[in-house]
Amino acid sequence: MSTFCDSISSAGLFELGFKGPEFTWKRGHLWGKLDRFLVNDYWQSQFMLTFVTHLSLAGSDHRPLLISITSFQLPPTPSPFRYLNMWSSHPLFPKIIFEHWFDISHPDPLVKLSLLQIKTGKALQKWNWEAFGNVFTKVTGAEINVTKVEQEAQQGFVGEEELLSAHNILLNAIEYQDQFLKQKPAMNIFTDGERNTKFYHAYIKYKRKLQNTRLPIETHYFSDELSCTNNLNLIDPHTTKEIWEASSSIDSSKVAAPDGYVADFYKKSWDTIKADVIAAVGRSIIDNALLTHELLHDLNKPCRGGNLIYKLDMKKAYDTISWDFILEILTARGFHTSFCQLIHIQLNNNAHSILLNGRTWGSFTATRGLKQGDPLFPTIFILAIYYLSRMIDAALLPQNYSRYHHSSNIPISHLFYADGIMVFSSAHKNAVKKVFQSLKKFQLHSGMQFNVDKCQLIFNKKASSNCKQWATAYTGFSYTQLPIKYLGVTLLTGRTKHIQFEEVLNKISSFLSGWTQSFLYNGGRIT
Repeated sequence: MSTFCDSISSAGLFELGFKGPEFTWKRGHLWGKLDRFLVNDYWQSQFMLTFVTHLSLAGSDHRPLLISITSFQLPPTPSPFRYLNMWSSHPLFPKIIFEHWFDISHPDPLVKLSLLQIKTGKALQKWNWEAFGNVFTKVTGAEINVTKVEQEAQQGFVGEEELLSAHNILLNAIEYQDQFLKQKPAMNIFTDGERNTKFYHAYIKYKRKLQNTRLPIETHYFSDELSCTNNLNLIDPHTTKEIWEASSSIDSSKVAAPDGYVADFYKKSWDTIKADVIAAVGRSIIDNALLTHELLHDLNKPCRGGNLIYKLDMKKAYDTISWDFILEILTARGFHTSFCQLIHIQLNNNAHSILLNGRTWGSFTATRGLKQGDPLFPTIFILAIYYLSRMIDAALLPQNYSRYHHSSNIPISHLFYADGIMVFSSAHKNAVKKVFQSLKKFQLHSGMQFNVDKCQLIFNKKASSNCKQWATAYTGFSYTQLPIKYLGVTLLTGRTKHIQFEEVLNKISSFLSGWTQSFLYNGGRIT
């Protein structure tokens, strides 16, 4: 089967998604998927609305495959405003912002800022068609013009200056197109969709039950931090410098609300808009991988019960963390009540819409999780996940028999990098029970869940089969051997081996085999 898939990949073909039953062939009690509809990139670019339906078995052991090609175009709909980063590279951009940002007054700074954004957005949309037009048509026209000027230059009709000007116009058009394409979201049209099954609804009910059974945290883990936290000046009014530094730290392509303005707008227009923004506001990964690699060398160190490593995986930790858990952690660590209220307001300040056929539909808010791209929330997440750190330390470090034995004199029970978690303990049954009970308790406190199917146990080489079987059965985690992958790095003991680079080489080969020039935009072709 792998040879068949490799042959498809080398031929530049891929399978479209389908509707209907999964298996297309039946003989007796055997079912299989033998019939497929394969296309190349040219077909996909010409006939994007191609659908495959698996029909019913009737009179044959193979299902008929119905191919539907829809050629109609959806009626045009008004597009919501979206700030384009390419605008700020135009020399007239500061002038446009300055001319349209002012002349609106309102007693509420937030309302005033919103009205200014709407007014300026309309002006930018109009100016966009005047200054940029269709970026793809502009590139095509510039390419045709360069070809024409080059031919005239070869015949001596135009000079070097005209040729250089045509080249600059083409390069500028390509640069604008490149910026435009970089800002477009990636789309995946090959998804089967959700199934309306009893299991699906039962799972939803189960998740809701988990959300409603969150336990309050145990505050004694942070009793030694209260005096330090109380001395932090977190509720002082924000300065202009602090607001600018926070704004400039956000990824330029990120947007915090459905208003269409990305962070690049605030960065490039700061001198003009900062007064209204301030009024509205109101006031290294490799180290963990290397340290894990060092601890792996002591995995087989002789000790009572032997050493054991847990490689843990969390299910969408950033999206599922409970807001109540975050606020309880901040309170327990001694943060001022006013600061906790500010964080609560920031968590609730979210709005989401669904983009369908070029239009935004509806508006809803999240009730858990942290917003991606917000410069504050990584720190908040670290403060919250530190609760698990204290729980594991309290479970493993007091007793020598439960510790991971290694060459250093510093007791180490775990390594965290965001949601990349490695726990180190002995393989003693009591130690395994303490770790697992801590993980279960953390799930009930935080609302986050560990992905049992992806959590792994790495035993020392002298661990008995009974020990491995008991630990895997008790925790539900799978047993694995070295090498392992942590934070994108392949880790193993001993000398450097080919397997450490095998995944990188496979990814490069896979990328090159499916790389066709027809999917490259003009900027990519030149570079």
